[in-house]
Formats: sequence, structure tokens, C-alpha cells
Amino acid sequence: MHPIKHFITITKHRHKVIAHCVKAGIPLQGLLHDLSKFSPTEFIPGAKYYQGSRSPNEAEREARGYSEAWMHHKGRNRHHFEYWTDYNPETKQLEAVEMPIKYVKEMFCDRVAASKTYNGENYKDSDPYNYFLKGKNRRKIHPATSELLEKLLYMLKTEGEEKTFEYIRSLKDSNKKEIETGGSKQNLFTLMIVMIIVLSSGIGVCSAANSIKNHAKNDEEYVETADTPDIERTPDVPVVIETVDEPVVTKEMLEPETPDYVIHEYKKLPEKYEIKVKHITQQDKLLTGCELISAKTVLEYWGKKDISLDKMISHIDQSKIYVSSDGEWYGLSPSQAFIGDPYRLDGFGCYPPVIKNMVNDFKFKDIVVEDTSTMTLQELCDEYVVQDIPPLIWATECMIDPIDGDRWKLIGERGVITNETFVWPLNEHCLVLVGYDKKNYYLCDPLDYREVVKYDRELVEKRYNQLGQMSLIIRLKRNAN
Repeated sequence: MHPIKHFITITKHRHKVIAHCVKAGIPLQGLLHDLSKFSPTEFIPGAKYYQGSRSPNEAEREARGYSEAWMHHKGRNRHHFEYWTDYNPETKQLEAVEMPIKYVKEMFCDRVAASKTYNGENYKDSDPYNYFLKGKNRRKIHPATSELLEKLLYMLKTEGEEKTFEYIRSLKDSNKKEIETGGSKQNLFTLMIVMIIVLSSGIGVCSAANSIKNHAKNDEEYVETADTPDIERTPDVPVVIETVDEPVVTKEMLEPETPDYVIHEYKKLPEKYEIKVKHITQQDKLLTGCELISAKTVLEYWGKKDISLDKMISHIDQSKIYVSSDGEWYGLSPSQAFIGDPYRLDGFGCYPPVIKNMVNDFKFKDIVVEDTSTMTLQELCDEYVVQDIPPLIWATECMIDPIDGDRWKLIGERGVITNETFVWPLNEHCLVLVGYDKKNYYLCDPLDYREVVKYDRELVEKRYNQLGQMSLIIRLKRNAN
């Protein structure tokens, strides 16, 4: 039991939320924020399962199979979107309800405060937005609410806090009177409890008062107009898609409360890092299609689990090797098509542009594919791996020396055979880079039975460079930094 540490943690978080709610023009909601965490139902499990680096609710789930504290919390705090679900009398299904704007504002403040709490001095304004994208497809949240929250988080990322909070203060609920009346009966009693807790725990009344004073002048000068400027959505910002809610909320669909996450953006990069990716083997599936297996591994990592290998092969450009009358081979470059049949041992393979075209051919609205060839492995780790984005890299089987295999004349424009000869590296292999430490790179190897294989850094770099520094990124769509 760690009651004191747990009390300090939730109090520090409330400090930040109160300050943000003041900036957002909802100071009373800031004072009322997360009071249920001091109730026995939530505080006792919080102290018992205190973690320090993550929410105690996660530890409670692991120990009991569910978190009673979280179920109690989400049912009493309207700034959590999980609160806003109800059965639709027409469809007889559990569906998300659109949240009043005042609670979306508080949810925004909560998420930003949590990101600051967990990231500390490494916090960036892009952190809350990046986290939002990671769990976007799993949330049972009303599309309009999701779109508004995404808009505010994106504005924070691109415009900064000052402009974002100024815009938030301009937002008004269309049914504000009804919402405020609904909670008026309990506000007085709740506020009395708040003041007792504030006075006894030193929760930062002074800092809240200073924030009110600092922003009072801005609030007085602000005049709402019919054409209040909105941010412009760039093509890379994911578009919220209207979907039919599932009738049952499963464990995978539920997102832990905001403080559960850490955004992996670092001023100082960690010496060791690993992404948890489900390993897929090509054994008993494809004899020569390691590129397809690696692509499938990453697509499943992003939630695209319904794409079968047969479907992937039907979307990939394929070509065979032709033999002229004098016995000379000719064909396309593996940068243009998958050469041969991935189901056959005499198949060859392909390079990043072919996999990129295949994934793009599925027309995923939330997936971006980037050919990152020429980037070093260290650069891939620094820019992508630590952001939980696993790259595809081209090296060799078991990291052995590349061996010259079959060769053929390349077919150029209009089917003309050129004088350029291509030599296939016989042991070419595509793997997924999932981590590193001081001595090794961690790889998901389609030919290996192990979940993760560790190879010496210098050896992997040598093979990667010998294959031409070819790599590919498949990731969720987001705005480039």
C-alpha cells in the first residue's frame, strides 16, 4: 500500500487540470475534477496497486481481471467519453452519445495535464495529439466528440497553448442551460467537499487564482464573432469516419483513463527500446514472400488484421522472368514488381516501392506508406522506432554475406530490353525492425520461430548497407513534424 504516494500523484495531476480549466474558462469544473478518486472505492485500490509509472487501474486489471476503481470513476466523471454511452431505444444497441462541449473542454485539459505529468521536461505540445491518434480506432466515442477533441489537440500541436485556450473559451454549448440545470442540485455539496480537500491538501488555490488573474484581461477583451477562425485541416490529419457502434463494449475497445499513457518523444533518446509486435512466420505460408509477411506483421500491428496473404498477393504487382530464344533471361526490376511466385521456392522477391504500391492499393484512409530508403538504421530508430513505428528493412537471411544469384536483362519502357543487367541477391530478406540496445538490433524475422531475434548492430548495419539501405515505413496517418 502506498497511500501517500498515490495521494501526491493524483493531487499533482489535479493541480495541472485546475490550471488548464482556468485557462479554458471552466474554473469550477477544474475544482470539481476527479474528486471521486478520493472516495474509498477508488482511493484504496489506487493505493494498493500504486505503480508510479502508470495507472494503478492497469495493475488492478491484471490482478483481478477488471478494475472496480475505473468502473466507479468513469460512471461519475462526465469528462470521460466512456460516461457518455447509452442504449439506443431504436437500435437496442449500446452507442456513444455526443458529449456537451463543456465536458469536451475538461477532457482536453485532462489529457494535456496527464501528458505533462508523465512526460515531465520532455513534454511537447504534439504529445496529446500523437497519443490520440494511436488509440483512435479503438475508442467507442461519438464521431462529433472525437472530431472536436482531435481538432483541439491538433490546434495545440500546431498553434500552441495560448491560441488553443483562447479558441476553447469561445466554444459554447447549444444546450448549455439544460446541462447546467441538470447538475445544479449537487454542485453546492460537491463544492463544499472540494474546498475541504483543497484546504487540507494544499492543492494550488493560489496558482489557480493567479491563472484567473492572468487570463481575466484576455477574457474581457475577447469578443465572439460569427466568423470565429477555425483551424484548417491538412490532408494528413485523419478524417473521422462515421461508423456504426458495436453492440457490446469489449475489453479491447475500452481505453484506460487519460493518465495511463506515455508519449515516446524524447530530447535524449533511450539507450534501449523495443516495440511489442506480434510475430508472424512465413513457414508453411509463403516460401519466398518475406516482404509480404513483414508487411502483414506491421499492418496487423496497426489493427489491419482482416487482410489475408491471398488478398495481399492479389493487390501486388507480379512479374515473371522470361527467356529469349538464345537462352538469355530478361524481366522487370524488383523495384517494379514482385518477381516470381511467393508461394514457390523458385520465386524471388521485391523492393520497397512494390510493397508501398500494394499497401496504397488497399486505399486505407488512416494509413501512410513512406519509402525511407537511404536512411541509416540509427536514423530509423531515432525517428520511428522510439515513436512505436516499426520499419521494414531489407538485409539478408541470418545476416550472412549476400550471395550473387540469378541475373537478367532489365526490361525498359515499352517492353524494350535494355543493356542493364540486374543481379538478384540470393539470400535477400525483409525483416521488421522493432528495437535496439547498445549492442543489438531487435528484429521480427519471418524465417525464425522466435518472437524477436537479436543481431549484432554492426553486422545488421553491414548487411543493410550491402543491400542498398532499403527500408519502408507503414504507419498511421498523422501530420509530419
